[in-house]
Amino acid sequence: DEMATCAPERITPLASSVDMILKKTTAVGAFKSELALRLPKCFKAIYDKKAEKEIGWLRQLIDRSWKSHSLLPEETVEYLQAIFRGEAVPQHVLQPELLQQQQQQQ
Repeated sequence: DEMATCAPERITPLASSVDMILKKTTAVGAFKSELALRLPKCFKAIYDKKAEKEIGWLRQLIDRSWKSHSLLPEETVEYLQAIFRGEAVPQHVLQPELLQQQQQQQ
């Protein structure tokens, strides 16, 4: 969540930390699931900041690391790529807390 609110120059180091955690951790099923829920909202906030340099770097991170090594679910990677292309994504992707509430009510 910090990436969504931090200054643009902090985005790259924070995203690098997420990348290292995803690559180094072996028992991260729940952690990856939580990141898959939170990252689209975070990356949309970064996109809205118009931090072009950081967005370019994050696009490469998504393609060269998270997608190529299958570190996140394919659907999440597709949402992240769509966000950076300026495309609309489903509202539940940007507000995962709403989806979680709906699932708890069922």
